[in-house]
Amino acid sequence: MALPAHYRLRSERDFERVFREGKTVRGSFLLLKILESKLIYPRFGFIVPAKVVPKAVQRNAVRRILARIIQDNIPRLISAYDIVILVSRLPVKIEDFSSELSMLITKIH
Repeated sequence: MALPAHYRLRSERDFERVFREGKTVRGSFLLLKILESKLIYPRFGFIVPAKVVPKAVQRNAVRRILARIIQDNIPRLISAYDIVILVSRLPVKIEDFSSELSMLITKIH
């Protein structure tokens, strides 16, 4: 099941605003750009570059994995932030995405 639409960053303008004005939190395979918003819930955008994951099918699978991790953890996530998650390299195990994302989100608090 996909991440509900109101939890997603949709427009290019939103992505640009987060990259321009947001602060950065780095991990070993993920980079988070975070910007406070006026909404009462968080919104997320996912970027998986073709240099990191060459095939579109695999890029979409990585986005779905990240969206599922976010969806499972929305109740304990911070609110009122726009967050862009950029994949800088692939982990050895998919479970590493979950642990690193949890660690980065706790850094935000």
